[in-house]
Amino acid sequence: MELNDWDESGSAVDKSELLGKNCFASLDLSSTTDLAALGLYFPEFPAFLMWCWAPKKTAEKRIEYGIWEKEGYLEIIEGRTIDDEIIRTKINELRKSYVFDSIAYDPWNASSLAVRLGDDDGFKMIEFQQGYKSMNEPTKSLEKLIINHNLVHFNNPVLRWMISNTESISDPAGNIKLAKPHKDSPLKIDGVIALVMGHGLSLAIGEPEKSAFDLSPEEMEKLMKDVYS
Repeated sequence: MELNDWDESGSAVDKSELLGKNCFASLDLSSTTDLAALGLYFPEFPAFLMWCWAPKKTAEKRIEYGIWEKEGYLEIIEGRTIDDEIIRTKINELRKSYVFDSIAYDPWNASSLAVRLGDDDGFKMIEFQQGYKSMNEPTKSLEKLIINHNLVHFNNPVLRWMISNTESISDPAGNIKLAKPHKDSPLKIDGVIALVMGHGLSLAIGEPEKSAFDLSPEEMEKLMKDVYS
């Protein structure tokens, strides 16, 4: 993805236009000592809002984190780890302003939080695996949106940095997914993965004429398998 394509469609709508609109949430926690990203994807526009957290010990390693916190794009948490109750509280605050009942998440580091969001808060929690099978279609679809300058991302500098850290990799069959330049790279792409998952969830469910709450867990699982099998 070329950054000039990314920059072309940053602020085509005002954030206030998203209030009360249907959207799909996505969550990429990585690990408790690393960056965490929460996204809301609005298929009507399409547009993407993102919130990020980083523990203070991690934030000390990058001067940009402090700048982004002052600008309101990143929240730095005291200590060495992120308390995921902070993220849970934010998600429940956001449901007062936006309409969403389903959350796509990478199960790798989010199982405990997913249980609380699902069982205690009533969200429809949807595991979104990170392999080629699940990521291929939403990644290719998202790439088209960006190339055609149709994705509104409000020029979030943290997300732009993550986009610059992201590269596409493919399997022998031509399926693609996004990754860091190399596995042990300190560069972060969590927000980009959240964006792909949110977009992927919107493709699977479609325009939310029927709420995800109207689908049983079995129906939701079948829907995701039908779309990404």
